[in-house]
Amino acid sequence: LEQFVNAAEVFPAAILIADSRGRILLINRQTEIMFGFSRQELVDQSVEILIPEAHRAAHVQHRENYNHAPRTRLMGTELDLVGRRKDGSIFPIEVSLSPFETSSGRFVIAMVHDISARKHAEEQRRRSEERRRSFIEHAAVAIYRCDVSGHFLDANPAMGAMLGYSVDELLQKDITLDVFQEPRRRAEMLRVMEAQGRVEGVQCVWKRKDGRLLTVRLNGRCVRNEEGQITSLEMMAEDVTQRLAIEEQLD
Repeated sequence: LEQFVNAAEVFPAAILIADSRGRILLINRQTEIMFGFSRQELVDQSVEILIPEAHRAAHVQHRENYNHAPRTRLMGTELDLVGRRKDGSIFPIEVSLSPFETSSGRFVIAMVHDISARKHAEEQRRRSEERRRSFIEHAAVAIYRCDVSGHFLDANPAMGAMLGYSVDELLQKDITLDVFQEPRRRAEMLRVMEAQGRVEGVQCVWKRKDGRLLTVRLNGRCVRNEEGQITSLEMMAEDVTQRLAIEEQLD
């Protein structure tokens, strides 16, 4: 066991070896760094010392369940696991467990990763997506997303209002058949996007739910997968019907 832990000193993860009762037998240096305890403070202690008090009773039950069916497994993919440092601070962790049998009984190797940075990045992405979503929802300009075939994937209220649909109604429509007055215009736009990756100022005629026609100016880009295939189009639409009418009167 000691030879294994000596080899594990270079691992970036905390590694602990415990017996079936959860008593810590050996740890590596990263365990000291991660949790703030010295080896002397952890060896012979229960692994529950590294778990917040509120979770200790449940962890004891999880440990007993694991002993009944030990196997190599990754913990924390479905549950949010947390560790407790010596100073009482709590941080998110991911744990891999591996049992092994010896003449002295069964032992469990626990590899612990501090995933604070990952969780922070996930939270930042979540907040960024919320801000982006809020911006789109409240934008005065019509914004929509659709696939290549023409099925709506998303649309904001301004897009629905422009066409006289609720957002839920719009998501049931096909933009090529139900919105474009001339489907060939969308086909032309797709060819440009295939070649250039985006379009700017494309003018076309759309039809509203009530049948009234309006002229729109489209700007957008295509989203591709790893193989380079277009998976969706992210578009903005501006109703320029009245502007064009005024320009014609002034000419």
